[in-house]
Amino acid sequence: MQQRHPITQKPTGEMAVSHVDLSLIEGVDDFKIVPGTLEITEVVSTASECHATYNYNGTLHIPNIDVERVIVLPPGIIAGSVTKTYAATLHQLPLSPDVFHLDEYTPVGSGTVIEPPPPPPAEECSQEEQAQLMEPFTLYQAIMPMVVSENMINGEWPIPLSSAITPPTGVYTAGFETHDPFHIDATMKSEAEGVASCFAGKTIHFIFDPNTNTFGCNTDIPTEYMTLFPMTCNQ
Repeated sequence: MQQRHPITQKPTGEMAVSHVDLSLIEGVDDFKIVPGTLEITEVVSTASECHATYNYNGTLHIPNIDVERVIVLPPGIIAGSVTKTYAATLHQLPLSPDVFHLDEYTPVGSGTVIEPPPPPPAEECSQEEQAQLMEPFTLYQAIMPMVVSENMINGEWPIPLSSAITPPTGVYTAGFETHDPFHIDATMKSEAEGVASCFAGKTIHFIFDPNTNTFGCNTDIPTEYMTLFPMTCNQ
């Protein structure tokens, strides 16, 4: 890592050689710094080509990584196989500075860049499943007149904050909650009648405008699945 002057922040021409252990986060192409392993071992004027290099823009380039291919034999015995060497480029996540995401890796000597495989496609939701979203809208319609009339008469938000409103007939909707004034959040159940829901945990936010006595909405449900929904929701 290139050293900078503590006051001017200009490069000093020296490099800090550091040691750190990275641990793969299972299921994603991210590596997390193992707590307590980052330490500066020496400061040098010339960097070695064998050293990994970290730039202040968050890029980490590792020129040599030995990866051992393994074979799993019955009954679960792991046997070593061929070891291959790769070069890899990662970038530091802005909101998680102790985590680096793998951008690309290259077999050393091959000149071929290999990018990580794309994430699996999002689950397709059938039109029958999309029709489930009519339920939170119907339940919202039952609450809406109370909110509008209370605002018109008393100018107040009638629902206590952080309160949960359990729908009396909700099959697909877990409940309504209001964490902020003028917001009603409808969250979809993880299962409906024993079947996993395509919209498990997704939320539709109904937002009331006290100046116009009208509601709008936004949601984390993809736009293509909101075609049957009677309101236009922002993403």
